[in-house]
Amino acid sequence: MAGNGELNKLHNLVHDRAKIISIKDIKNVQDFRSNVEAKSDDITVNYARLKDQLLLAVNVIDDYFSGACNEIPLYSISLLSVLVMYFLDDNDLIPDSTHGIGYLDDFMVGETVFESIRDDLEEYCEVKKIDLSKCYP
Repeated sequence: MAGNGELNKLHNLVHDRAKIISIKDIKNVQDFRSNVEAKSDDITVNYARLKDQLLLAVNVIDDYFSGACNEIPLYSISLLSVLVMYFLDDNDLIPDSTHGIGYLDDFMVGETVFESIRDDLEEYCEVKKIDLSKCYP
């Protein structure tokens, strides 16, 4: 299991990427919805929470840009976009095809992002009447 040093590095990496992501890249994430839905079908039961996080992430991003729920800060949208792009990246830390642990790094990115913006997601889910409990331990 990752130690605190490794978790801090991951946290910093995710936040550093969110600070430099462009609006164009974030908007492009909307085009990846079908890719996220298809790839998330491969997620094993061990990482089921990641699938729920990803599906919520694309919904929040879509709602943000459609104006349906724009009270979420842009930085939180950036973090959700980093999660989606990391998940879809075939060149992440642990290849997704690695039996048993292929989604562990994606899972940790999801946990980092969702913990970082918990208050924003709780507000969004309250407005949208969405059960957020599957996205957190």
